[in-house]
Amino acid sequence: MNKWPKESWTKAYFSTDPKVDNVCNNTCESFNSSINKYRAKPVLTMAEEIRCYIMRTMSANKVKLANKTGLLCPMQQARLDKLKRESNQWTPIFAGEGRFQVANNWRTHVDVDMDAQTCTCRMWQLIGILSCYSHF
Repeated sequence: MNKWPKESWTKAYFSTDPKVDNVCNNTCESFNSSINKYRAKPVLTMAEEIRCYIMRTMSANKVKLANKTGLLCPMQQARLDKLKRESNQWTPIFAGEGRFQVANNWRTHVDVDMDAQTCTCRMWQLIGILSCYSHF
C-alpha cells in the first residue's frame, strides 16, 4: 500500500476541503448503465440521444421538486432528520470553551469542538454535516 499516496485510500488522510462522504463511483456506474442502449448507435445519434435522456431526467427531477419547500433537497433533509433522531442517544459532557465529550452506551467518547467545528471521528470535517452526536 505504500506505493499509493495515503490521501487516496485512507480516511485519516482525506482532504477536508470537499464535503462529500461518498468515495465510490455509484453515480458514474448508474449513468453508464442507463445509457447502455445508446452505445451501439453512431456517435452523433448516440450523443443526441444521451442529451435528450439527460434533459428528460432533469425535467423529471424539476417536476418532483416543484412543490418542495425548505433549504435542503429531500435526500439531504431525510439524512439530517435521521441524524437528529439518533442524537438523543448521545450524552454531552462539557469540557470547556466550546468543547464537549459525547458518548452513548455502544460507543466510546468522541471529542467535539463546536468553535473549530471538528470531531475526533472526522465526519464533521469530511462531509460538513454534524454527526448524530453533535446535535445536542
